[in-house]
Amino acid sequence: MTESPRQTGSTLTNRLLPVLVGIVPLVALYLNRAVVPPIMAIALLGLWEMVRCREVASPLPRTVVAVLVAALCWGAASVLWAFDASLPLPRAAQLLGLVVGGALAVRAVQAVAPVRLLGAAMVGLGVACAVALVDIATGSHLMAVVHGISEASRALVQPFQHFKAGVSVLVLWGGVVAWAGCDRGWWLRSLAVVVLIAILARASSGGAAALAMGLGFGAGLATLVLPRLAPAVVGLVAVGLVMAAPAAVDMPPSLGITTRFPAIPNSTLHRTMIWHFAATKAMERPLLGWGLDASRIVPGGGDTEPVWERPGASLPPRLVDEQRIPLHPHDFALQVWLELGAVGAVLVAALLAALVVAGAGMRRGARRAGAMTAIVAAVVVATVSYGAWQAWWVASLWLTAALAGGLLAGNNDRRQDAGGIGRTAPHR
Repeated sequence: MTESPRQTGSTLTNRLLPVLVGIVPLVALYLNRAVVPPIMAIALLGLWEMVRCREVASPLPRTVVAVLVAALCWGAASVLWAFDASLPLPRAAQLLGLVVGGALAVRAVQAVAPVRLLGAAMVGLGVACAVALVDIATGSHLMAVVHGISEASRALVQPFQHFKAGVSVLVLWGGVVAWAGCDRGWWLRSLAVVVLIAILARASSGGAAALAMGLGFGAGLATLVLPRLAPAVVGLVAVGLVMAAPAAVDMPPSLGITTRFPAIPNSTLHRTMIWHFAATKAMERPLLGWGLDASRIVPGGGDTEPVWERPGASLPPRLVDEQRIPLHPHDFALQVWLELGAVGAVLVAALLAALVVAGAGMRRGARRAGAMTAIVAAVVVATVSYGAWQAWWVASLWLTAALAGGLLAGNNDRRQDAGGIGRTAPHR
């Protein structure tokens, strides 16, 4: 996310990239796992731009590249001590592909005029939110069709709940886009994007998305007021969350939590048991971990354990058997500790620190705010939801980085920036 001169892209990239950026939000909402193909299509455009311009340099900051390479090498090396030696190398290969594709996506976005890209992103986010809100208001029939949810099964699975994953990534993309709009003086359009995403998060019961949005934009506003202190706090908190993740071994039992905080959802109560078990297993191999991608097969992870849950807000808690680790720990830091040990945790903490430094180095206030919003929102979502290596989630993070590289980090034409916030005087 370092600032660099923008190059003119080819006709193909200038025409196709805004279309891809515009359709990805709707794809994310209705089929979140289907975001990988369009994002990889963006990566192919980036490859085309590098071939066309005869480039070999990475579009990413050198520190970020170095940490990513070290982390991938450590994950692949875990085959030497992994609990199941068949898992690390295939997962490392998939992550390598996503990293290369993500870096190429960053390059592709840097080749398109920011105003064109920003307009497409705003339209895409707005249309996606509007379609989803109308769908929810009319019974979520479109979502039910997409996911094959019959009328008989609606009592068990409400179709609108399938929006949660997509809304989470819309918060990340919307944070970048909204602050980029503020930087250009597009106040009303930026506000409209934020409001639509917030309403959708509420309508879809997306607790993680709502929390990420609140903390993310709070960090962005703090960065506007305290441009040096706020990013430093973000970096320290992010690094601290990763390094302190094993403290979950002291997680209180679910009965105590639901008794004191009856409004906490059952999914969160289940997560407290997952986090406690994952931290306990991580401390059995604290330095090296169980091997990349071992969360789903760690000994005891498939067993069940009773968890106190509430069948209703006004009803007393009851014991329900839940799986200790259903595929992954639902916390990226704990997953890193569990699979890659303390060494992996240090590398991930270093990556977060490098991203914060890159974001804090942007010269304009709104751009720094956008970077901090995206980083904080991503950390919040990753701390309570999804597997750290899920392809759709990693690809979504890379699209966030690409949008940040294209809308926040580039040296945009100052003639188009009149009215923005946090502007610097032109260099003479």
